[in-house]
Amino acid sequence: MSYSFKLWSHPEKLLKDHISNVYKNGKLLYSKLKLDPKFENLLDLCLLLHDIGKASTYFQKYIHGIDQFSKGNIDETQLAELKYQLGKRKNHARFSAIWTFIAAKQRLKNPVYSLIGFITVLRHHGHFTNLEEM
Repeated sequence: MSYSFKLWSHPEKLLKDHISNVYKNGKLLYSKLKLDPKFENLLDLCLLLHDIGKASTYFQKYIHGIDQFSKGNIDETQLAELKYQLGKRKNHARFSAIWTFIAAKQRLKNPVYSLIGFITVLRHHGHFTNLEEM
């Protein structure tokens, strides 16, 4: 017996494909910028885990709603109701940041790297400003 399920990162884009593309592009950029090699393991974790929170059922319900809206299967009111029902639970960045922090703490054994990974993933859709805004 086999099981199949699909996790989406965006409408029409599988999460596994998105993470793979981000990882490949991030590593390419890293090699071009010639950054300090001591950060490469942290970069790997951030690239691989930056959207792991999108695997949650809350985010999957949200992205399915966005997809249904874009196809005309639900209206604006229904989409707004879905967003209201899911609330902040649909947000993936904090969950992804926590997983990155834990992975960095266990694998890299450096609390500063763990914090850098947490902040980087937490803010990966926004701009970096200051710690008080977190």
